[in-house]
Amino acid sequence: MLRNEWLAHLDGLVVFRGLLAAEPLCALRAALAADDAALTGAVAAFEAALFARGTNWTDALLEAVLEDENLCLKVAAGQDAGPVLEKAMDDELDFLQALGRAPLDEVFPGAAAFLPRWQVTPDADYHAAYAARRAAMGQKGYGMFARHHVFALEEGRLVPVRYPDPQRLSELPGYEQEREKVIANTRALLEGRPANNVLLYGDAGTGKSSTVKAIANEFAPDGLRLIEVKKNQLYQIPALMDELAKNPLKFILFIDDLSFASNDDNFAALKAILEGGVGGR
Repeated sequence: MLRNEWLAHLDGLVVFRGLLAAEPLCALRAALAADDAALTGAVAAFEAALFARGTNWTDALLEAVLEDENLCLKVAAGQDAGPVLEKAMDDELDFLQALGRAPLDEVFPGAAAFLPRWQVTPDADYHAAYAARRAAMGQKGYGMFARHHVFALEEGRLVPVRYPDPQRLSELPGYEQEREKVIANTRALLEGRPANNVLLYGDAGTGKSSTVKAIANEFAPDGLRLIEVKKNQLYQIPALMDELAKNPLKFILFIDDLSFASNDDNFAALKAILEGGVGGR
């Protein structure tokens, strides 16, 4: 395939279009579109972006594909998205697999001999890998939810916490009976059984917040994600719940140090959220 053909197929992505906005695909597209005079520098820039993730191009592209929050997932949350989108997804996986298996001299014929040659895995099966990831979407997630398990609300949008508190349940001696109720409720949530909202109260230093953070760490591999919501952000919870409604993962909305004055409007907001409205939970 010629360089302009690789570029045309890349620009024609529909289901996996989000890949073009992130590295290393963004740098690859720029290199494919570069003129001959700028080609060497553009290819070097792509390789720098790639090698920051590893020297195997097949694996790097496959990882991006598996974690992409693509159109099919947004429409159907990992289930069948209908014949048009499913066919488009299969066709695009064919192209991405061919691209991921291609060595440098196939993507950029005549590339400078002094440029490093990235590694490839010629027999990589993107379709099988994606089918396996899709089947495990309720545990693995997609997009930023595949890369992180703790989030905060900032200016109305979810932002990953890159270095969450590493607290583990094994590090919290005492209060096992109280903690077990929270753990059992979390297991019920993950298993799709009825689960309750939970209020933890007690003296300072007895492990209330630590228990919640430790549970989030413990059950992250099972599809649990934690979102910290501050008291002055309570009004944003209905919109947040709408945003997460189709996500196959399970979420704990964590409100720490909750207290109200007698005339605090935030109490009314929380009461309305807990009691529910016309929307489902």
